[in-house]
Amino acid sequence: MEIKAKESYLPGFTVLIPFYNERKFLPRLLQSLLVQTRLPAKLILIDNASTDDSVDVAKKVLENSPVPYEILREERKGKANALELGCTHLETEYTLCTDADTWFPPHTLELAEKRFVENPDYSCYLAFGLNEEWAEEEQKNFIQKCYNLSKHFADRCFSGGYGHFYRTDPFLKCGGYSTKIWPFTLMDHEIIHRMLKYGKRGYDKELWCYTSFRRVNRKSVRWNFTERFLYHNLPSSAMGWFFYKFLWRRFEKRKLNGVNLREQPWQNVAAQESAPKDDFATDKKYLMRSSLFSVLGTIFKVAGPVLMILVARIFDKEIFGIYVSVQLLMLMLSRVAVLGLDKGLHWFIPQNRLEGRPAYYGVAESLRRVVLIAVLLFVVGSVSSLFGLHHYSTSLAMLSPLDVSLFFGSLIPWVMIHVFSGASEGNRKPQYKIFVNDFAVATLAPLIAIVLHFCGMPGQHALPLGLLIANFIGAIILGGLVQSQFPNILFFTKRKVDAQLFRYALPLGFSEVVVSLLLRMDLWMVLLFLGPGPAGVYALMVTISNGLRTISLSYAPILLPVVAGMRPERYGKDLKATYSYCVAMVTLIQLFIGFFIVLFPDEILMIAGKSFVRNPEVLGILLFGNLLNGFFGLSGTVINGMGNSRFMLKLNVVTLVFSLIANALLIPRFGLAGAAFATASYQLLQCVWMNVYLVRMGYWPYNISLLAQVFWILVLLGLYIGANTVFHLEFYQDVLLYIAATLGLLFTLWRQGLLDSLFTKKKKK
Repeated sequence: MEIKAKESYLPGFTVLIPFYNERKFLPRLLQSLLVQTRLPAKLILIDNASTDDSVDVAKKVLENSPVPYEILREERKGKANALELGCTHLETEYTLCTDADTWFPPHTLELAEKRFVENPDYSCYLAFGLNEEWAEEEQKNFIQKCYNLSKHFADRCFSGGYGHFYRTDPFLKCGGYSTKIWPFTLMDHEIIHRMLKYGKRGYDKELWCYTSFRRVNRKSVRWNFTERFLYHNLPSSAMGWFFYKFLWRRFEKRKLNGVNLREQPWQNVAAQESAPKDDFATDKKYLMRSSLFSVLGTIFKVAGPVLMILVARIFDKEIFGIYVSVQLLMLMLSRVAVLGLDKGLHWFIPQNRLEGRPAYYGVAESLRRVVLIAVLLFVVGSVSSLFGLHHYSTSLAMLSPLDVSLFFGSLIPWVMIHVFSGASEGNRKPQYKIFVNDFAVATLAPLIAIVLHFCGMPGQHALPLGLLIANFIGAIILGGLVQSQFPNILFFTKRKVDAQLFRYALPLGFSEVVVSLLLRMDLWMVLLFLGPGPAGVYALMVTISNGLRTISLSYAPILLPVVAGMRPERYGKDLKATYSYCVAMVTLIQLFIGFFIVLFPDEILMIAGKSFVRNPEVLGILLFGNLLNGFFGLSGTVINGMGNSRFMLKLNVVTLVFSLIANALLIPRFGLAGAAFATASYQLLQCVWMNVYLVRMGYWPYNISLLAQVFWILVLLGLYIGANTVFHLEFYQDVLLYIAATLGLLFTLWRQGLLDSLFTKKKKK
């Protein structure tokens, strides 16, 4: 089908409307076009082989229309084919291409024609697509945001195919919509690239339309984060390569042709809801996939502690001890600023889908609240340092006001990371937090500090600046990933946090603050009683042993959305299997790390220097405390998932008091070993209390198969005691033992079938 430009055109607009089974939406679109202050010259409707009565519905609306219309039929499937047919019937000076589920305000065509007359060097104008359910302020914010982007990226498209206004002559000269030129989805972006050869692309704040946000699943027609990033950041000269080389091959491989636009999953929502669904099978598949991400994340997480050990070796011991302490303080303050909203999103985002709200509802509102709190903390901390208030602490006296400001400045991107991570986890995308927050940010902070140090920057400046830069990089990446998950999200909103979300999140927020204090209590008490030197040694041991703790922490957001999504009647049926699966995976991963730490403690500590090789029993106590917490501690996640966050707050407050007393009594008498024993004691207290609570509720969430994990924990405990009291192994013997333990753990992993569904092909029906 050949598309050719004409020698002359009639005045006015022709509106091209491709449609497929759109009987519900066509009337509103057509009615909005028939009440324009400047009526279109012609309407061309292209029926893309509809199977419903869309054509009859359209004819009925246009029965007494003052606007001439034509209804064409295109049997070739795909929106591009329908538009290609419509392009051969264009006769007017201007063309509007739109979708059937769109409607326009009355001034649209008059304004578009006026802009073309005023700006003869513009070949096309694009409309902003709004959601009718948004408040007026949200609509204005969205338009302003997109308008600013359109000014900054003057040769990019920020609108879908619902509202493209073209000068017909350059539109036809560039080939129009043609499957020979571009047979894939995202044709609206590709054609703007061609139109720019004939004139500029324009946006106007008053040129907008309402679009339907019914398409809840657009994976089949959407480009991914990498492709979107390249589109917005490549130079104009590279756009030809981007579309016709890079994107063409990728879309062809993924079969993202125009036929995908015909998919209408929303049509079968009622049938899907009424059909029986195996919820546990869905949850299990998600848990297995997330477990694989967690395992890969664990491997990558080794880089963070290794770099921290190098930091301890490169920088002065006292500077390192202060850095770790202040960094942990900033992390605690970031938890204060978040108010538990990130954890609340684990539960609230699934609720959005159940209650018919936009999937992203609550994310931007939470972001606005926590950023304001973080900015306030930054101002207070910076101003206080200018008056020298931080000098009241002997350990912090060596920090300058600039250092303090850098530390407090890291709070702003840190709270953004928390919210973005919580939104992704609530959307069942835990891999984003695992790979970006837990790995990339944790690795970048010490790496940037080391680079700055070797560039000549003093250590007390390099460490906080590295933390600040790493956090901003993480916030930008995670923000982009959230945007890719929720394309219609508005990050700038004045709406308050939903009361339901706030009531659920606030107890979790207080618990997070208490837990943050718990995790730092031993280190702060060591710093208080023993000074910066021993605090640096203890900080290194905590960093190493926390390799185990991060495993159980990474599974909490994986398990919580599953439990929160269970109806109470499912607890008795599915809770034990779900919980036991997570415990089995957490414990096995921790054991891989635990055997390595027990067999090679001196080698690990030697990386930081000989002065750190002392008190091996301290590392052992911390290690087994975290193993205990990994096996029994996920019961707290179950309790939170059931909505009993007040119990967890009460438990954490009591444990904090216990930890404070235990550290105060044990550290002066036993030194670092006393701090480690106090930490292990409060972990034991929590585990017993939480599991007793579940038993009293009538649930015992442990399967008999977990005895295999108990066996391996006892083996590790016996090996640790023997290696430190009875026998001394040579290095090659340690290596052989670790290989044997690894093979045994892998056998347990296989025997329990923990990753079966990831490697089992689906049976063909």
